[in-house]
Amino acid sequence: MKKVIALMLCALLCAGAFATAETGCNQMGLAALQSLWDGKSNCFVSPVSLGLALEMAGAGAGGQTLEEIEALLDEDDLHGLTIPGLKSADAAFVREEAIILDGYKESLEDFGAALFPLDDLGRVNAWVKEHTDGLIEKLTDAPPSDTDLILLSALAMDARWAQPFNSHFTRPELFHGPLGDGYVYMMHDTFTTDYAELDNQQFLKLYYEDSSLYMLLMLPDDGDANSSLNWLKENKLNAIPFEMESAERIVSDIIENERRYGNEPDEDALKMIREWFNKPMPWQVSVSLPKMDIMSVCELSGALKAQGMEAAFDKNRADFSGISDIPLYITNIGQRVRVQVDELGTRAVAVTEISYAAGEPLYEQIPVPFRCDRPFVLLIADEDSGTICFAGIVTKPDA
Repeated sequence: MKKVIALMLCALLCAGAFATAETGCNQMGLAALQSLWDGKSNCFVSPVSLGLALEMAGAGAGGQTLEEIEALLDEDDLHGLTIPGLKSADAAFVREEAIILDGYKESLEDFGAALFPLDDLGRVNAWVKEHTDGLIEKLTDAPPSDTDLILLSALAMDARWAQPFNSHFTRPELFHGPLGDGYVYMMHDTFTTDYAELDNQQFLKLYYEDSSLYMLLMLPDDGDANSSLNWLKENKLNAIPFEMESAERIVSDIIENERRYGNEPDEDALKMIREWFNKPMPWQVSVSLPKMDIMSVCELSGALKAQGMEAAFDKNRADFSGISDIPLYITNIGQRVRVQVDELGTRAVAVTEISYAAGEPLYEQIPVPFRCDRPFVLLIADEDSGTICFAGIVTKPDA
């Protein structure tokens, strides 16, 4: 028996990292993805890469700024997370190293983040290329001139399918997208894997070799991927009913398939079918999945502000006093994600950038008034000897 699944992909790069979508990282990433998707184009985010970058930012934040970052992360400790098949790296590029407090340098060391001067864009792009396995060539052509600090967090996976697709079955086929139909290279194969149907959607898990990571595919009946995002935001991933296929359904589908081809099973055939399939069995799924090489570039500042992270972007309210004595505020949080899927497995990388600029002091010292609008004494003296060279009283400055 075969179930045919064509793809509308909603794959989370952190799917294998968390048990539920209720964790701060997952909820933050899903909400960002939903707000960024225009309903037409490909759109990917990496909740883990974003979370790792925000953890570095939070280590130097205070007051309301820290509270808002912590509310998004919801006590997730992503730097303490180890997932086979997934690797991460962090770095900080600073215009002048002297502005970074020693305490924050220690925090960067705790994260395993390297500290570099922000004096050569080539160095920034080389770091990005190295830690995304060459899949992302560069971060930017040129950072804004007012950028004083850039925090980077890169994430990369290169995993083979536990059950690879047979490349002999890959062929051009139509994909029905929101902007019209177009041909793609569609991979085909039949797998024994986790499958479920719930709330007008099909759910499928594809596993990777030697890793706890998996790809979750959600296929809404009406093609509205937004409904899948809503489901994920409202439900736990482990609430998906990945169960064995019932014997009754197997028998029913076999009979229906025979009738489709003009064969009406007689009583002996029905008895044989029921004897062969008299208990629940693992799902057999005929999977049709496009080969993909997708690059997604996102500006996440607006999506994070909409989730309550506002103070960090306000030059008058941002509190990153744990990073520098110079007031800093975040000017941009951006992310580049690239996902490649073929018959052998998946390569996926992401890099998140948090850029800072100098802002306004949180508090300013109140100046003491010294207004020479009445008679005053004026002395000109030698600092070293204390000798007064000139002394006078000013009562009429224009005389």
